[in-house]
Amino acid sequence: MERIRLGLKGFGEVPRHIYRMCQDDERIEVVAISDLGRPEILAYLVGAETKGKVKAKLEGNFLISKNGKARYIGGGEPGKIPWDMFDVDVVVDGTWKFRSRDDMQKHLDAGANRVILTSVPTDLID
Repeated sequence: MERIRLGLKGFGEVPRHIYRMCQDDERIEVVAISDLGRPEILAYLVGAETKGKVKAKLEGNFLISKNGKARYIGGGEPGKIPWDMFDVDVVVDGTWKFRSRDDMQKHLDAGANRVILTSVPTDLID
């Protein structure tokens, strides 16, 4: 079975919850995370919010957990994150900042096959 390769744009509450849910799912692998926050704080939050049940540690630019290695990419707007470099199948945009069809298209143009938006879009997305 081929795993779904997931990229997370933003690592706020919803994307962190998705990350934690993927820890026990063999079908999904988080391979890249793009966020403005400091990676050591993001790694800390993963464990702190679960009282240590889910553990993630930072090694270089990678967040390591039992699900695998996720490359940390600092910041970046849609279209500037090389999802194709990480062979990402699906991007979950949890920023609540990029909500238009044009913004989602930039993720697709950068290599994602699908985009899931965690907020209400600003225009019609089909």
